[in-house]
Amino acid sequence: MKSFTLCLLILLSFSYSLHGEDEIIPFKSADDKLVCQSIAPGELESYAFIIKRFNKNIIPSREKKRSEAGLQTYLDNSGIKYFSAKELMTPHEESDALKCGLENLLPHQCIWPAGVAMLSIFDKIRELIGGPILFRNWWRPTCYNELVAGAKSSDHLLAKSMDLDFKSPHDRAVAQKFVCEELWKKGVNVQVGIGCTSLHIGLGSPRGKRFWPYESVKSCPVKSLDKCWEI
Repeated sequence: MKSFTLCLLILLSFSYSLHGEDEIIPFKSADDKLVCQSIAPGELESYAFIIKRFNKNIIPSREKKRSEAGLQTYLDNSGIKYFSAKELMTPHEESDALKCGLENLLPHQCIWPAGVAMLSIFDKIRELIGGPILFRNWWRPTCYNELVAGAKSSDHLLAKSMDLDFKSPHDRAVAQKFVCEELWKKGVNVQVGIGCTSLHIGLGSPRGKRFWPYESVKSCPVKSLDKCWEI
């Protein structure tokens, strides 16, 4: 009973009050408001489930400062091994970010649990392939998303997806198979975009579970090692 109560308290600590006088961390922009108000009932609990499933730690994000140091401490405390705050925050297209007045792409603390849930998966993939993974995208605020020609309804606007690049098509296919077996087949609300040497992975999209192939995978020498998706 004590164990159940402790788990319940941990899950409740993930919850944010996002409206009016009950707001815990103020929004700095309309993009912050878009991100935090997109969090549906039960969504933070679903991130907590994935974090625990992949043997990471559930840490309240509201206590951390919105900075590189604050995010790095949050990642370290969560048990993330292979990805740094600097990687997550650095714009893939720095000149476009500067045009938007953005020095970095660090989202509101309300959505950091989604980041740790995705990185919990990527840590396992990194160990599985035994080689480096290049991190490309997490949060894309509206201005930046438009300049890089992102989809108007992209989950990157909500900081609920990440893009990864792999050193070979085979490594990508191994990662893809892991996502198939450990997430897709188990009913997780996961979003999967498949390129020849890249993957887009999302969790908690308001548009639900789905997958799509990118043009590059159509002529790729290794399309798939799994049976989840027709490519």
